[in-house]
Amino acid sequence: MSDKSYDLPDIERLRHIALSTLVIVLGSQLCWANSTVKTVVGTTYCIDPAFVPEISTNVASLRAMVADARREGKLVGYISVPISPAGGGDTQINKGVSTDVKRHLEKTYAGALWMLSPATQEATLPDVNGKSAGGQEYMYMWTQVLAGDDGEGRDFDLFYFVGRSDFWRALRVTDDTSIVRLRQLADERGLSGDKKIEFLKYYAFRASADASRGSHDEWNMLGLINRARRKDIKVGVAGQIVALFDGRQVSPGELEGTVSAGYEGTCGP
Repeated sequence: MSDKSYDLPDIERLRHIALSTLVIVLGSQLCWANSTVKTVVGTTYCIDPAFVPEISTNVASLRAMVADARREGKLVGYISVPISPAGGGDTQINKGVSTDVKRHLEKTYAGALWMLSPATQEATLPDVNGKSAGGQEYMYMWTQVLAGDDGEGRDFDLFYFVGRSDFWRALRVTDDTSIVRLRQLADERGLSGDKKIEFLKYYAFRASADASRGSHDEWNMLGLINRARRKDIKVGVAGQIVALFDGRQVSPGELEGTVSAGYEGTCGP
């Protein structure tokens, strides 16, 4: 048998095969890094499995807090509020607003209501392998806490979606001093140029559950929880979880409507 050398086209073809194989292998590893998980209400999230133990720990802690409030005979609610800086916001400001809303509502109901705030330390997921948890991991966690094991959210009586007036009250912004006060807050944070403009636009117009991907998912989650409650003959329409937005009770049409998804979705294109 003669010894045959590969010509140039043969070499290029082999190189192409080798590169394609490498891409497939690396791609499979990247896909393996995240996994699609399904929640009890039927939504899906693409999460990093490395966070699952931390999520389970937080879910247990948060459920214990809710159980303590129930044992004290209190009504229980959840605060849906933007936490991330997306859109020009400030994480620390937003956490402070969440805490203020909790204080305000609990005072309004004379201590008979206990509100779970996403700004509580027990809700923070620690970094894993040098990586911070994303919105998907947080929403997978919150769905387990809010929907419960059967998807009917039996531990909660109220979902409160934060609005602009809640932000303004917490930040001591009034109609007469709005831009002056917001500029002061921006200056305190050393913001200038486009960052300052985005900050002003966010807190002047945008700051509310409307601008939060997580809040969008929580609104849709509430709809799925209430759908399960309506199907439960022991609960029905009269037993739906109430929703308040910016201090007012939402209408039946709003309560049973859906909005665009935030972090919800499967892995891959």
